[in-house]
Amino acid sequence: MGAQSGDQVAKDVAAHILAKLLTSRDLKNVEEEMKSFLSFLLNAQTAKTETERPITSLGFSAALMHLLKVQELLQYFLTSNGMQT
Repeated sequence: MGAQSGDQVAKDVAAHILAKLLTSRDLKNVEEEMKSFLSFLLNAQTAKTETERPITSLGFSAALMHLLKVQELLQYFLTSNGMQT
């Protein structure tokens, strides 16, 4: 992985902060926003190359880990990806 531009670092930090903000709220107030952001993250990783992705793999991992701390969102993630729990 090469050096990141300042713009790319800012996008990664923004994704991380958004994930932290969403998980700090009561789930019933932000459930749809959490699911939407999770979908964005997963779709962003389908780009063929790292440079085509809106955030890097590191930014993706950090944001995803924060979101999946929420049990209900983890359950949604698993079932929407065809995994049985």
